[in-house]
Parts: sequence; C-alpha cells; structure tokens
Amino acid sequence: LGGTGAANKLDDYESGTWTGTLAGETTAGASPTASGTYVKVGAVVSLSIKFVNVDITGAAGRLNITGLPFACSHEAVTGSLWNNRLPVGTAYRGFLAAGATTVKSFDGDGASVNFESSGAGNYSGFALTYRTNA
Repeated sequence: LGGTGAANKLDDYESGTWTGTLAGETTAGASPTASGTYVKVGAVVSLSIKFVNVDITGAAGRLNITGLPFACSHEAVTGSLWNNRLPVGTAYRGFLAAGATTVKSFDGDGASVNFESSGAGNYSGFALTYRTNA
C-alpha cells in the first residue's frame, strides 16, 4: 500500500522486557522469576516468558504467573501455556481477568491446574496477546 506520510506512522509502539514470577496461588513456594519480552502497539500487547530450570518446591494451588507489564482491559484466555510437570495431553490454558496483571492456569474443563512439588530441572511459560487501557 506504500507511502511514507504521517498516516502510516505507528503512534503508539513500545517493546521491552518484563520480569515475571511463577508462584502457587495457595502457597507461593520458591517463586522463581524470569525475564520475558513484550511488544505493545496501540492497546494490543503481545508477550512471552519462559521459566527454565526452576525450583517450584512448596508451591500449592493454581499456577500463577505475575508481573505482566500492562493490566488487561478485558478478560483474556490463552491456550499457549506449558509446564513439563503436567501429564501428557493435559489442556493447559491461562486466564487473565480484566484489570489484572496475573495469569491464572486452568485445564480444558475449567478446573484449576495445580502445581506438583518438584525440584530444579523444570520449565514453564506462556505466550499471550491481550488488550490494555495503558
């Protein structure tokens, strides 16, 4: 579509890194952190993070990833979460409530996905696109 005029400029583009924390909802446990990346264009945020070789010993309850760089303006659901401690074939999704900066896990039937106590050598992460008011 060509052109280099003012109408083709990105008025609100931002990219960077953010620090996420992996924790249990009932009991936080070891709560490792990792650095993720994000791109925000207008009100749309796309981000990802991967926790590698983490120790989540002592975590209990739903898996939560906190610290998203922008609050969600509308509820969002993703099917792009992973964790090597879940049984093969488990549908693993994340829910981000309106106004929240914490992704909460649930399975394909809407039940919470809980942590298993484990040591180092485990990984978890997600990729998510959502809308923000920021």
